[in-house]
Amino acid sequence: MRPRDAAVLREQALRRAESAALDVALTEAGPLVAGVAGGIVLDPLDRQRLRTGGFVVWLRAQLSTLALRVAGTDRPWLGADPLAAVSRLYAGRADLYASVASMIVDVDVLPPDLIALRVVQALNR
Repeated sequence: MRPRDAAVLREQALRRAESAALDVALTEAGPLVAGVAGGIVLDPLDRQRLRTGGFVVWLRAQLSTLALRVAGTDRPWLGADPLAAVSRLYAGRADLYASVASMIVDVDVLPPDLIALRVVQALNR
């Protein structure tokens, strides 16, 4: 098997695992908070399930922030340049994230407690 074929198979397996995890999150008794993988929005069915399944918060960050957060992690797709990898992925996904979001919170300069407070306030409206 060629390396490219193996990479495609690994990504397909990852997407199936993401969808299965979303199934669990959407069928568990709530209330609950589920963090979904960034690639979940690539599947139109998963986007529909996100839109209808609950309150979706996009914790949006600048590309430089995202690159710093994932650098040094075990993510082969990052390669030698995390910022370039994150920028490439984001370009194809930003509109998809926005399409499923019930709320968008820009998180670059906000402390976690303020982010949580904004989400809770929005849920209580």
